Amino acid sequence: MATASNLSSPPPPSLATRSSREVELQQRLTDLCGQASRCIVDSDDAAERATTLAAAIKSQVKALDEDRQTLVRPLNGVVAEINARYKRLVEPADPAIKHLAGPQGQLTLWNARKRREAEEAARRAREEAERVRLEEARRAEEEAARLRAEGDPEAARVAEMQASAALQEAVEVPESIQPKVAATRGTYGGSSSIQRIGKAEVTDIAALLEWELANVRAGRGLQFVAVDQVALGKVARGKDEPKPTVPGVRFFYEESSRVWG
Repeated sequence: MATASNLSSPPPPSLATRSSREVELQQRLTDLCGQASRCIVDSDDAAERATTLAAAIKSQVKALDEDRQTLVRPLNGVVAEINARYKRLVEPADPAIKHLAGPQGQLTLWNARKRREAEEAARRAREEAERVRLEEARRAEEEAARLRAEGDPEAARVAEMQASAALQEAVEVPESIQPKVAATRGTYGGSSSIQRIGKAEVTDIAALLEWELANVRAGRGLQFVAVDQVALGKVARGKDEPKPTVPGVRFFYEESSRVWG
């Protein structure tokens, strides 16, 4: 196991106890935040004090972050070295797994072959079951015709019902017989089978946009097309004035105070 003692980076500082500087910075920030919560700006003097207070708070946050980084830097070095070491260890695994279980891997090709064979067997079984049911229906119809000719309408009606049932079963056979592909199990654990992952691609963007527009007009909202808020934000924050006219988009400014300190 990789430990700090056998890596080249210095050991990380102990986190069991808080440093006096951390305690001092936190207390100072807590006091400043308390003052801020009670601050009311109703004059130029109050605005000046609020500006000073906001700058002091930002300064304390910066100081705490610098203190945090003194703890994080050694840890980052150790983590980076551990990650690099184990990345090298597992590098051979990716091509090996792809060879075995990738889209064109040996197991994928084998399981696809088993699925094709199972589908063919199921098709033959459906055809045979359908043939048997149709033959039963044919014989029942012949029997019904014979019974009617002999003057036995009640028995003929029963035979016709049997023929109808056989025909209905012949229609239902394709749904009842489905291909079955057993998973391949390893000697020491693990199993493999075909995994089918649904995917989608846009083949006609204009048609998709028209469909989405119909959804919006019907009150259902967008289903698959998202508005690029990042791109709109870049335009809104850009220096070009006036902003471009984009149908359905309003560019505006939101004001807040900015404090330097």
